[in-house]
Amino acid sequence: MASSTHSFLLILLLLIHLLLLIPIPFGFLFDFYETEPF
Repeated sequence: MASSTHSFLLILLLLIHLLLLIPIPFGFLFDFYETEPF
């Protein structure tokens, strides 16, 4: 159980690191939210 949680945290950290290295998707999400009617 502990090993699965540890691996999950490692994957989560890797995903966050990739998002920080590639800020392009964030701009796309911001544009998508700005185009929402509400």
